[in-house]
Amino acid sequence: MSSRRRPIWRQSSIYTMGTLDELPSEIIINVLLRLDVPTLTLLPRVNRRAMAIVSSLYPYRMIRQHCPDVLRAVISLNASSYDCQTLWDALSISSKCDGCDLFGSYLYLVTGKRVCYHCFTSGWKYIPTTPPMAWDAGLSRGAVGELPGVLSLPGLYTRNRDQSFKGIVLIDRQAAVALAKAMGMPWANYDVLLGQQRLQARRFMAVISAPFFRSCAGQPPAVDWGVFCGTCRDKMDPDDMHFRIKYTMDQVTHHAQQHEGSKTKDQISQLLKLDQASF
Repeated sequence: MSSRRRPIWRQSSIYTMGTLDELPSEIIINVLLRLDVPTLTLLPRVNRRAMAIVSSLYPYRMIRQHCPDVLRAVISLNASSYDCQTLWDALSISSKCDGCDLFGSYLYLVTGKRVCYHCFTSGWKYIPTTPPMAWDAGLSRGAVGELPGVLSLPGLYTRNRDQSFKGIVLIDRQAAVALAKAMGMPWANYDVLLGQQRLQARRFMAVISAPFFRSCAGQPPAVDWGVFCGTCRDKMDPDDMHFRIKYTMDQVTHHAQQHEGSKTKDQISQLLKLDQASF
């Protein structure tokens, strides 16, 4: 008898997925894509058949291949308020930030939305709150438990290396405020929900750099992590030119031509900072 191992797709044929195998493959795929990512990644533990099916899911395969850190972050923080298809849509449909028209080069892990640097580091929308703050605002424990949330990881956050010694349950502040409004709570309660924005470390606990999967006709999508513009290295205008603003490859040449119109194309290319790790 040959000692060669059979390919996994052949081995998987001797295993079953129970009653799921009675459904057409298209329905099985649609069902699995509507599972949250932490749950979906547990499915391959069932047997080789389940492993083969999950590995064949196009969105899951693309995310695992091209941005595994995003997948690890979603799983590690147990971000279960959105499914795999929603995550893929956020990465592939539009490159825009959820809060403005800039390139959203980060993923807000609590809700799976794209955000840019300025949106998640300023204002109140993308700094998560905590269950105790929501309770103090008058929301019930049951209601708070239904809000989108994650469990942060211990570590160092922000440039000041603020240390978090333990995991913190973080919930979406926008969802908490919307729930408070729906319940007709007095405005005084909103001060509690909108407070503590100075805790900058929380802003960084629930975000990770994420690419944009740009569709290409007849070809696999191009993975665009975005680039910085060298002409904006010393700029601080968040609405136009700022050293923290990232651009997709489609956007950056147009941006440089707007501000360096008198220069040649080669000169503009020299000014563009294409190293995404420089900042």
